[in-house]
Amino acid sequence: MKKIFLISFTDNGQALAEKLAGELNQKEMEVQAFRCGNPLSLSAFASQGFRKADALIFVGAMGIAVRAIAPHVVSKVKDPAVVVIDEKGNNTISVLSGHLGGGNELTQLVAEITGANPVITTATDVQGVFAIDLWTKKNNCKILRPDRIKVISAALLSGEKLDFVSDYEISGQVPKNIELRVLRRHLRGQKEGKVENVQGEAGFDERPNVLVSIDKTKIEKANRKCLVAVPQIAYLGVGCRKGTTEHAIEECFEEFMRKSGISADAICLVCSIDLKKDEEGLISFCKKHELEFKTFSAEQLSAVEGEFSGSDFVQKITGVDNVCERSAICGSGGIIVNRKMAKNGVTMAIATAHVNLDWRL
Repeated sequence: MKKIFLISFTDNGQALAEKLAGELNQKEMEVQAFRCGNPLSLSAFASQGFRKADALIFVGAMGIAVRAIAPHVVSKVKDPAVVVIDEKGNNTISVLSGHLGGGNELTQLVAEITGANPVITTATDVQGVFAIDLWTKKNNCKILRPDRIKVISAALLSGEKLDFVSDYEISGQVPKNIELRVLRRHLRGQKEGKVENVQGEAGFDERPNVLVSIDKTKIEKANRKCLVAVPQIAYLGVGCRKGTTEHAIEECFEEFMRKSGISADAICLVCSIDLKKDEEGLISFCKKHELEFKTFSAEQLSAVEGEFSGSDFVQKITGVDNVCERSAICGSGGIIVNRKMAKNGVTMAIATAHVNLDWRL
């Protein structure tokens, strides 16, 4: 959680808001505190907050917050966290996006700062039951089929068993009513994983289940009851000629991903050489796919050890023999799983970071 919008309505509320803002800013959060009407109206605060902030804190009545945010609520995957604290600091309440948005965690933090009583109403938290959405957030996984969150939570709250199929081992004690199966990993460049209770490559019963994988084929074959959690471990390295269009990059990307075996949802960062930091086509491509873009100097890329698909021409222009593979490794700190492919004057490669999954929250 990086950016927080905070609003108050009275003098007492403003004093508490300023205290909160000061404490949260010291925790490396970017907090903007507003007094209602100065300069933003309540509706403008809510509108801008949902577009620009990771969390909104209302210092005042719960009803005010609910009415303000109601027109902007979309889904638990997209909505920011919303927390309310009364102006005397007696109670602080997690209102929206308790798990994926970090609302419950922020509520606890606000309570620590103010001495307020934290009010958490999420059923899994209240009952002490494993929460799949919180687990994916803590383990940096993207959720596909988020509508399955409530189905899985309801099943666990009812005491039903849950099949949990993972391409990666998970540290810690397996939660109650979860039956874990660790499948072999077949992606190039990855080591074989430990196998436990494997019943075929799909490994799913008809009851609600979870798949943890970046493997495109496994994800596509997952049954209708499956929530897919995709670890954000794939780093896309890109090289291109000066002036390459977004369309040309997109065409290369589509072909590359068809051949890669990796789900595009696993990509968390696009990497390149710093000569491309202002390349409009590449920047537009990243914005379209909502991916961050990071560049490295020729010296940084040259320092990467390993065998790469080198080019004398690229060496002459950029000062390094390969951009896509080397930048993917620079970004990930991991290993190449898809080597260089060239199309339309664009080169791409994928490296994956090491996966550290843990049951402990």
